[in-house]
Amino acid sequence: MTITKGVDVYTTVAEVDALFAVTIYNDTWSGLTVTEKEEYIRSATMELDTLSWVGMVVDESQPLAFPRTDVYWDKVRGMTIPMDPTPKAIENACAYQAFSLISSKSDLIGSSSSDAESIKIGELEITGMGGGSSSNTRKNSNLSPMVKNIIRPMISKGNTPWWRAN
Repeated sequence: MTITKGVDVYTTVAEVDALFAVTIYNDTWSGLTVTEKEEYIRSATMELDTLSWVGMVVDESQPLAFPRTDVYWDKVRGMTIPMDPTPKAIENACAYQAFSLISSKSDLIGSSSSDAESIKIGELEITGMGGGSSSNTRKNSNLSPMVKNIIRPMISKGNTPWWRAN
């Protein structure tokens, strides 16, 4: 199944190819098939869409979290950037997160045989580590450092307007 920008992904294979062409990522990325690249881009988009962003979606029927009704401060350019249309920063974050998924693929798959509920070293024993299922899931905190830096100004800080019930 092919990907469609703005429908199920934030960027295309061609755009990521162009972005990585002059970077250290090119050798690894160019070694993937188009289908593999699409899978990584789709997975990265899905991860980005789990985050809490500032603003609201432009159209409640849109399939992705972007475009949005807000702006964010671009500290490199020293100006506000509208989030409609989808910012180039989101497209780039998607590309870099797709690449980070390549190296962390084993984290996504996991292995139940290596999951431990406890570990003992000499007299020290640690129990209640969970084992199994929790180690097979990828947390939002596992976004690559570059992606975190790119998206930081667009992430909601959890602030909601103050109101009084009485």
